[in-house]
Amino acid sequence: MSQTTREELNSLSETEWKGVVASSYKHGTNSLLYHRLTTGAASAIEAGEEMGGGGQRSAGPTFRPAPPRVPEKVLGELRETYLINGVRNTLVYQNLARVLQALREDQIPVIALKGACLGEMIYGNPALRPMGDIDVMVGRGDLSRTSDRLRAMGYACEKHDIEKWCLLVNHLPPFTKPPNPRVELHWTILMPTLAIRPDLDGLWKRARPATVAGVGALVLCPADLLLHLCAHTGGAVNSAFSLGLRPLCDIAAVLEHYAEEMDWREVESRAREWRATKCVFLALLLAKAMMGSRVPEGFLQSLRPGDFEERWLGMARSIVLAGEADMVLQPVKVFAENCATASLGERVRYFARTAFPSREHMARYMAEKYSLPLTPLRRYTCYWTRGADLLGRAARLAWRWSAHRRETTLHARQLRQQPFLQKWLDSNNS
Repeated sequence: MSQTTREELNSLSETEWKGVVASSYKHGTNSLLYHRLTTGAASAIEAGEEMGGGGQRSAGPTFRPAPPRVPEKVLGELRETYLINGVRNTLVYQNLARVLQALREDQIPVIALKGACLGEMIYGNPALRPMGDIDVMVGRGDLSRTSDRLRAMGYACEKHDIEKWCLLVNHLPPFTKPPNPRVELHWTILMPTLAIRPDLDGLWKRARPATVAGVGALVLCPADLLLHLCAHTGGAVNSAFSLGLRPLCDIAAVLEHYAEEMDWREVESRAREWRATKCVFLALLLAKAMMGSRVPEGFLQSLRPGDFEERWLGMARSIVLAGEADMVLQPVKVFAENCATASLGERVRYFARTAFPSREHMARYMAEKYSLPLTPLRRYTCYWTRGADLLGRAARLAWRWSAHRRETTLHARQLRQQPFLQKWLDSNNS
């Protein structure tokens, strides 16, 4: 951390520190913030200052400056959330271990995804990476057998037509066993309806054996892990870069962990194979600009799309800093995604589809929102369910607008930028 930055941090008032903490909650980085403030752990930027031009650490002892001064009240709040997250993730990993062990006994190969892999293996401390549920991937042919095994362990999940379900989403409906965390059983890493096409057979061939939660399992190879995070960050799962800083922290942590091992030619080649060049380029450009990640300039120049403009970087940066859009602003987000770049005729058709959605749309809606199939009875009741959802969102948006007008207006303006960025990301992405 530079001396200027440290002096600026030391000059912050308690009120300003509370604003920093509030922002860290919004971005899901509060545990990471506490760790950095109390240990002085080197970030990617600090590590870069300790290295020479060739990326090797300088000879001799490394000087690590003292952490900045933080008001005890503020630090106490961060400490409490850090400890709570640590305890929660310990319980998550205990459940993960039981799931992995059960699948291992049944000789079902499994890849640990997202937090299951990142917290323990990449961050080196499960408390630093929040985990909402357990994400694992098995082969498509093993979905039925794995589902039966999870149900035998006490997890509940309504039975579905797996073949039809796999046409809609990249994982089965969540398996629940309160108070344990949910298990999301993936068969691929990205939604099957997207333009980005990961090489599924290659993912399995390149996957590496690892110890996860004390049990032998598989994890994605460094290049595939990086590409998965970039695709997730850049909008392959959610609207472009709307998840805040935490996904960029994940990318920075992976780049730091595999600094000596990352094969950038392999990353570039596979990004082109997956048709994900724009997404990968912009995600890594942001990681370098905002996190100080050591991404080779030659790699960025080689992957740089011909139609890239600096405004795309500025737009992505503002969306990231806005943090994850809360559910209250979801109607604004959906409207922006469908109408911001549309013609008048397209907008009319959008509102017609919104008022009278097709059965196929309602099947996806019930699957993604409620993890329920469209049974003969639900073919009719689903419209009442959707109507109640829309009314509830409208009421919450109206309350939010009246109570926090300035913040809501700013966030809504940033959400309206996403469709333009998403349109560029999706165009000729090869």
